[in-house]
Amino acid sequence: MSDLEDRVLAIVERWYASRYSERHGLVTAYDPVNYLAKVAFMPEGQESGWLPIETGHVGNSYGVAVGLQPGDGKKTGDQVVVRFQEGDVESGKIVQRVHSDSDTPPAVQSGEMVMWTKFQNSGGGSDSAQGGQGGTGQKIYFKNDGSLTSEDGNGAVTVHDGQGNVTVTAV
Repeated sequence: MSDLEDRVLAIVERWYASRYSERHGLVTAYDPVNYLAKVAFMPEGQESGWLPIETGHVGNSYGVAVGLQPGDGKKTGDQVVVRFQEGDVESGKIVQRVHSDSDTPPAVQSGEMVMWTKFQNSGGGSDSAQGGQGGTGQKIYFKNDGSLTSEDGNGAVTVHDGQGNVTVTAV
């Protein structure tokens, strides 16, 4: 390459590197009907418009969708990653959540999977579900020993031990 080509390439690479490809932020609003959310970008706190939430398993009125927990956008709200199509700040979408010291993930061993909703009974804490559902959440835990445990958050537990046996406990 010539010196001129090297210089042009360096300028183009510097310009492209300065474009936004993804940002982190805290959820400030959630629309469960349209599966959209608003995000306050960190560290400046600028709020986005309504952004679509990416999910790998969705179709026409079916699929797996996980509701986001909105907060004040300063210290509360689910922490998410927003990715921008080809660096265009007008085409962002929420692509994943990120855990932190205050929002810790559930413990799960290599090869296991846990689905765990967590909320409080009266809507009073940071884990409170919108709508004030009862109990403390539900859990489905697929363990690498072949067992499966499901809990309803109000005392009912079903354990499949991986050997063909089922135990049901209820209050």
